[in-house]
Amino acid sequence: PTPISGATFTGQYFTNRTLSGTPALTRADTAINFDWGRNSPASGIPTDNFSVRWTKTDNFSAGTYRFTAQTDDGVKLYIDGQKVIDYWKDRSAKDSKVDVTLPAGLHTLVMEYYEKGGRAVAKLSWVRR
Repeated sequence: PTPISGATFTGQYFTNRTLSGTPALTRADTAINFDWGRNSPASGIPTDNFSVRWTKTDNFSAGTYRFTAQTDDGVKLYIDGQKVIDYWKDRSAKDSKVDVTLPAGLHTLVMEYYEKGGRAVAKLSWVRR
Protein backbone atom coordinates (compact mmCIF):
# COMPACT_ATOMS: atom_id res chain seq x y z
CA PRO A 1 0.00 0.00 0.00
CA THR A 2 1.21 3.49 -0.82
CA PRO A 3 0.39 6.94 0.51
CA ILE A 4 -2.45 8.77 -1.21
CA SER A 5 -0.22 11.63 -2.34
CA GLY A 6 3.45 11.79 -3.29
CA ALA A 7 4.60 13.51 -0.09
CA THR A 8 7.87 12.25 1.38
CA PHE A 9 8.89 11.54 4.95
CA THR A 10 11.51 13.66 6.65
CA GLY A 11 13.86 11.19 8.33
CA GLN A 12 15.97 12.32 11.27
CA TYR A 13 18.70 9.76 12.01
CA PHE A 14 20.37 9.67 15.44
CA THR A 15 23.54 7.90 16.60
CA ASN A 16 21.79 6.66 19.77
CA ARG A 17 18.68 4.63 20.62
CA THR A 18 16.89 7.48 22.39
CA LEU A 19 16.23 9.97 19.54
CA SER A 20 18.20 12.51 21.58
CA GLY A 21 20.50 15.33 20.61
CA THR A 22 20.98 16.71 17.14
CA PRO A 23 20.28 14.27 14.30
CA ALA A 24 23.45 13.04 12.61
CA LEU A 25 21.52 13.01 9.32
CA THR A 26 18.26 14.49 8.05
CA ARG A 27 16.99 13.37 4.66
CA ALA A 28 13.85 12.93 2.56
CA ASP A 29 12.72 9.30 2.43
CA THR A 30 10.01 8.55 -0.13
CA ALA A 31 8.75 5.67 2.02
CA ILE A 32 9.60 3.84 5.24
CA ASN A 33 10.51 0.53 3.65
CA PHE A 34 13.94 -0.42 4.92
CA ASP A 35 15.69 -3.72 5.56
CA TRP A 36 19.29 -2.75 6.22
CA GLY A 37 20.19 -6.24 7.41
CA ARG A 38 23.25 -5.84 9.61
CA ASN A 39 24.36 -2.68 7.82
CA SER A 40 24.16 1.03 8.56
CA PRO A 41 21.31 3.07 7.06
CA ALA A 42 23.78 5.77 5.96
CA SER A 43 27.33 7.01 6.31
CA GLY A 44 27.91 8.36 9.82
CA ILE A 45 25.18 6.19 11.39
CA PRO A 46 26.30 3.09 13.33
CA THR A 47 25.12 -0.39 12.33
CA ASP A 48 23.59 -0.86 15.82
CA ASN A 49 22.30 1.46 18.54
CA PHE A 50 20.71 4.09 16.31
CA SER A 51 17.23 5.60 16.04
CA VAL A 52 15.12 7.40 13.45
CA ARG A 53 12.12 9.72 13.56
CA TRP A 54 10.14 10.01 10.33
CA THR A 55 7.52 12.75 9.89
CA LYS A 56 5.05 13.30 7.07
CA THR A 57 1.88 15.32 6.59
CA ASP A 58 -0.37 13.89 3.90
CA ASN A 59 -3.90 14.22 2.58
CA PHE A 60 -6.23 11.32 3.38
CA SER A 61 -9.75 10.59 2.21
CA ALA A 62 -12.22 9.94 5.02
CA GLY A 63 -12.21 6.31 6.11
CA THR A 64 -10.68 3.63 8.26
CA TYR A 65 -7.06 2.75 7.57
CA ARG A 66 -4.98 -0.20 8.73
CA PHE A 67 -1.48 0.95 9.60
CA THR A 68 1.21 -1.75 9.77
CA ALA A 69 4.65 -1.09 11.21
CA GLN A 70 7.18 -3.90 10.78
CA THR A 71 10.29 -3.35 12.85
CA ASP A 72 13.28 -5.00 14.41
CA ASP A 73 13.47 -3.46 17.24
CA GLY A 74 11.21 -0.78 18.83
CA VAL A 75 8.51 1.34 17.20
CA LYS A 76 6.03 4.08 18.07
CA LEU A 77 3.52 5.52 15.61
CA TYR A 78 1.68 8.79 16.15
CA ILE A 79 -1.16 10.14 14.04
CA ASP A 80 -1.93 13.80 14.61
CA GLY A 81 -0.04 13.63 17.91
CA GLN A 82 -1.92 10.59 19.24
CA LYS A 83 0.13 7.47 19.91
CA VAL A 84 -1.54 4.55 18.11
CA ILE A 85 1.30 1.97 18.18
CA ASP A 86 3.67 1.62 21.12
CA TYR A 87 6.06 -1.32 21.02
CA TRP A 88 9.27 0.24 22.37
CA LYS A 89 11.02 -3.06 23.09
CA ASP A 90 13.80 -5.19 21.65
CA ARG A 91 12.42 -7.80 19.28
CA SER A 92 13.00 -9.60 16.01
CA ALA A 93 11.13 -8.34 12.93
CA LYS A 94 7.42 -8.34 13.74
CA ASP A 95 4.31 -6.48 12.60
CA SER A 96 2.37 -4.07 14.79
CA LYS A 97 -1.06 -3.20 13.34
CA VAL A 98 -3.78 -0.71 14.21
CA ASP A 99 -6.99 0.45 12.54
CA VAL A 100 -7.59 4.21 12.67
CA THR A 101 -10.61 6.14 11.37
CA LEU A 102 -9.58 9.46 9.85
CA PRO A 103 -11.71 12.36 8.64
CA ALA A 104 -10.85 13.75 5.21
CA GLY A 105 -7.95 16.18 5.15
CA LEU A 106 -4.34 16.57 6.20
CA HIS A 107 -2.95 14.27 8.86
CA THR A 108 0.54 14.09 10.33
CA LEU A 109 2.26 10.73 10.75
CA VAL A 110 5.30 10.35 12.99
CA MET A 111 7.07 7.00 13.27
CA GLU A 112 9.86 6.57 15.81
CA TYR A 113 12.18 3.60 15.59
CA TYR A 114 15.27 2.30 17.34
CA GLU A 115 17.74 -0.43 16.43
CA LYS A 116 19.58 -2.17 19.26
CA GLY A 117 21.51 -4.91 17.48
CA GLY A 118 21.42 -7.62 14.85
CA ARG A 119 19.17 -7.10 11.87
CA ALA A 120 17.70 -3.62 11.24
CA VAL A 121 14.20 -3.42 9.73
CA ALA A 122 11.81 -0.45 9.63
CA LYS A 123 8.71 -0.48 7.42
CA LEU A 124 5.41 1.37 7.51
CA SER A 125 2.42 0.83 5.24
CA TRP A 126 -1.28 1.55 5.32
CA VAL A 127 -4.35 0.60 3.36
CA ARG A 128 -7.88 1.95 3.41
CA ARG A 129 -10.26 -0.74 4.75
